Amino acid sequence: MDGSQSTVKDRKVGSPVSASTNADAALFYDQFRRHAQRFVSLVERGEALPTRSFLVEVATALAELCAVALTLPDIESETHTTPDAEIATPSVVKTLRNRLGKADEHWEVFDPTKKDEPLKRSLAEDIANIYGDLKHGLLLTAHGASVSEVLSHWRQAFSTHWGMHATGAMRAIYWALHHHAFEDEPRAPVGRTP
Repeated sequence: MDGSQSTVKDRKVGSPVSASTNADAALFYDQFRRHAQRFVSLVERGEALPTRSFLVEVATALAELCAVALTLPDIESETHTTPDAEIATPSVVKTLRNRLGKADEHWEVFDPTKKDEPLKRSLAEDIANIYGDLKHGLLLTAHGASVSEVLSHWRQAFSTHWGMHATGAMRAIYWALHHHAFEDEPRAPVGRTP
């Protein structure tokens, strides 16, 4: 590879990417799409896993998604597609709430740089919101959207919506894994005795 070409892993956060480089855009798209599909599949098929294992998988997938999302290029969309399908996040929230039990609720401040009152949040809603934004991008692809449109959607949704849900969810999952016992796993939380 000569010095004029770049790879996804070589790019620094916030560095510009030429929208005219379709090969670069395709690399970013392929890498992020794989992570998005993994997360969406995990949420859709995760009921087969015990809750603790599911949360470990979700936290791992979120960390990887955030790492890749931070490198997504800021490119202008070449198409404007509207998927026909509605993403059913309320059913995802209900399923996750039932599964998480007491581990569903957590507290978060909107702007951690200011002294604000914490807000009650739902881990199930965090996961469902992330799922919805990622699934929307996958549906755009299925409905003929350009790579630039999907990348633009995922980048903007990360910086304005699901990124906040992801960081809050990772902290809530960390706490749940270390301080909660789950009904489908009788073992005590890590670091605590029964």
